[in-house]
Amino acid sequence: MTTTRASLDELTLSAKVSARAAAYSGPEQFPYAVDLHSELRRVADWIVKEQNPDGLWRQPNQTHMFYADAYAIRALLAAASILNCPAYATSACRWIDYILDHQRHDGGWWTGYGGETQTTVYVADDGEIAMALVCAYHVFKRQPSMNDRARRLKEALLRFDGFIAQFRLTSGAIGLGYCLGDLYSGLTQPALNPVMQGHYRPYPFATVVSGVNVCAALYAITGNPRDWDHAMQALDWCVENSFIDTKTSMKHELKAQVDLRLLHRCLDVAFMCSSEPFEMTAKDAVTPEPYFRSAARQKLYALWRYVLLLVAESQLGTGEWFGPYDDLEYMVYRYSLRHRLYWLYALTIYIQSQDLHGNANAVLTQARNRQFWLCADTFILRDHYGVCQNNPLMPSGLWGLVLAELIQPRITLPCCVAR
Repeated sequence: MTTTRASLDELTLSAKVSARAAAYSGPEQFPYAVDLHSELRRVADWIVKEQNPDGLWRQPNQTHMFYADAYAIRALLAAASILNCPAYATSACRWIDYILDHQRHDGGWWTGYGGETQTTVYVADDGEIAMALVCAYHVFKRQPSMNDRARRLKEALLRFDGFIAQFRLTSGAIGLGYCLGDLYSGLTQPALNPVMQGHYRPYPFATVVSGVNVCAALYAITGNPRDWDHAMQALDWCVENSFIDTKTSMKHELKAQVDLRLLHRCLDVAFMCSSEPFEMTAKDAVTPEPYFRSAARQKLYALWRYVLLLVAESQLGTGEWFGPYDDLEYMVYRYSLRHRLYWLYALTIYIQSQDLHGNANAVLTQARNRQFWLCADTFILRDHYGVCQNNPLMPSGLWGLVLAELIQPRITLPCCVAR
C-alpha cells in the first residue's frame, strides 16, 4: 500500500494525541490556561485566509463538500460577534450568497465526492448546509441592514423543508436522498445513465441532521407546530434505534442503525429550539439537576444528559471509547481529531448551559477536560490545519465552535436566545 503525505500527517497527529492522552493526569480544571479569544481569532483568521474568491474553500481531491464548510461558517459568525470583527461576517456572507444562488429547484444542493460535482443530493449533507443557514438567519434577522439576506435565508430553508418531505417515512426516519450509486447494495448505475436513484430506506445521519436538527430549528423560525412534530417523531425513531449493534456497516446491511455519535448531535438543538418555557423550578434537594417547568423540555434535557453520561462513563483513560456491552465498539473517535471535536463540542454546549445555573456534572466535566487536553495543544492545532482526513475546514470550524461556546454559551446554536 502506498503511503501518502496525508496518511503520514494523520499518523503523526495520532501519535501526538496518544502522547497527550498518556500525559493527562485528570485534574478537575483545564490542564493549562489558554487565551480563548486569541485562539478563536487565530482559527477565524486561518479560515478567512483559506477562502477562495467565490466564497468556497479548497478541499483536496473533493468538491462541493459544503457540509464541511458549514462548520466554518458557524464559527465565523460567532467569532464576528465575540471579537467584534465584521470581516468574519463578510467572509461568511460570501459563502452564504453562493449557497443561496446554487440551491436546486427542489430545495436541495448538489454535493460531490472524489472530484465529481453533480453526483449526489444527500439529505444529511444538505442538512448540515441548512443548519449553517439557520444560524445565519438568527444572526441577520436582528440586523436591519441584513433584512434582505435574512428573508432569502428563510425562503431557502422553507424550500429545503419541502425537499426533506420527499424522504420522510411514516416512522419519522429520513431517507438518504439521491445518488448515482446504491449505497445499500453496492451497485452502481452506468456512467451515462442520468437517472438519479432515490433511497427511501431510513438513513440515520439524515434523520438526525435534517429530521431532528433542521426541523426543530425551522420550528424556532416559523412557529409551525408541524415542524416540531416532525422533529420529535424523528428523534423518537433515533432513540428507538440507537442502542442496537452498530458494528455492522450501513453500506452493506439494510438494518437501520444510529449510534451515540449521532444521537448526541441533535439533542442540544432540540432542547434549545423548543418553544416550551426555559425557566427552571427549584432544584431537587438531593441532586443538583434542574427541573424545568415544561415536561417536554425536561424530557429532552433528561435524554440529552443520559446520552452524554453513557458515552462519558465508557471513555477509557486514553480518551477512546469502546462499547460496554459484548465488547462492541460503538464509539469510533480514534485517530480523528474531527470526531474528537464533535464530542468536545457536544460536551461544551451542555456543560456551559448547566454552568449558568451551577449544575455542572463532575463526570461530564472530567470527560470534557480530557478531550480539551487532547485537542488544545499548540502543536497539534497548528498541524491539523490542512491535515485531518482531507477535511481541514471541518476540524478548524469545530474547534472555533468549541472556543466560541467557552467564551459565550449558546452563541453557536441556531436558537441563541431562549424563547
